[in-house]
Amino acid sequence: MIEENDIIAAKRFALTLSEVLPVEAVIVYGSVARGKPGDTSDIDVMVVINDPKPEKYTGEVTKVAIETPSARDIKPVLTNLRDANHEFLKNVLREGRVVFGKLVVEASSVLKPMNLIIYTTKKLKKSAASRISQIAHGYTTKKIIGKKEYISEKAGI
Repeated sequence: MIEENDIIAAKRFALTLSEVLPVEAVIVYGSVARGKPGDTSDIDVMVVINDPKPEKYTGEVTKVAIETPSARDIKPVLTNLRDANHEFLKNVLREGRVVFGKLVVEASSVLKPMNLIIYTTKKLKKSAASRISQIAHGYTTKKIIGKKEYISEKAGI
């Protein structure tokens, strides 16, 4: 269950911060957002600032976090979304709760480019179909010569 006092504290932090900095959004993530905070949990917040170097605001953000009344410590992470770690950002967006602002995220800033390959081997000879399957999915071969075993692995595409 989400602790409403923690969310209220995060909103208070976000509103105070937005009065002094160009904050686009504040997102609560981690155990508080999942509704499973422990006794020693803190309030993890991602602060989105539209600036090429959001870290220059670290001092001001830390000061506001310390001065915001809360039963738990507020632990802010600053980002401009462009420089955020993609896996971390995906987790925050999946489990997080926006407590301030609007978060407009382009798919290109969160998703990694991928290629989708569709093929059929119905009209090919069995040997050609097998070779295409090996290229696409990879393969492992084992060869025993004498008492020694040799393993060859090839990753697929």
